[in-house]
Amino acid sequence: MRGSAKVFVITGLTFVALLLMYYLPVMNVGGAQLRQVDVLADLDADSTERYDAESITIDEVKKPKGAWKDSVPEGVEPIIDYGTDSTGGMDSFYAALAQGKKLGRPVRVAYLSDSFVEGDIMLVDLRTMLQKHFGNGGLGWLRCRTNFDEGTFAANLSSSG
Repeated sequence: MRGSAKVFVITGLTFVALLLMYYLPVMNVGGAQLRQVDVLADLDADSTERYDAESITIDEVKKPKGAWKDSVPEGVEPIIDYGTDSTGGMDSFYAALAQGKKLGRPVRVAYLSDSFVEGDIMLVDLRTMLQKHFGNGGLGWLRCRTNFDEGTFAANLSSSG
C-alpha cells in the first residue's frame, strides 16, 4: 500500500472507531462522569437544544463557607490577583459570588481566550461544576463571541451586527 493510501485508511479507521464509541455506556473515572463521545453532534438538530436558559431555575443558593482568600487549602495555588487599583480586581468578583442573591442580579463572567478554552473543550466540565456549586442559575460562563466562532459544547450561541 502506498503512503497516501495508508493515511486515508488510518483516518477512516479512526473515524469509524469514534463513531462506534457513541454506543459505549457513559463511564465514571475517579468519581467524575465522562461525557458521551458523539462525533456527529454538530449535524444533529437536537444537540443544539441542550439547554434552555429560561427553564433553568435556582432552587437554593448555598452560602459560602468563608472568605475566598482565607479558605485556600494547603498545597493549592490560589488565583493571582493583578488588580491593584480601586476597582478591586478579583476581590469584587469574589464578593459578588459570595453575596449571591443579595445582589438582586446575576454575577456575569466574560473572558476571551484561545480556541481550546473558547471552544469549551477545556472548561465545559469546570463551568458545569461551578454552576452546580453556585446554584445552577442559567448557562453560567459564556465566552465572548467573535465573527468566526465554531461553537460550544454547552450552549447554542448566536450573534449578529
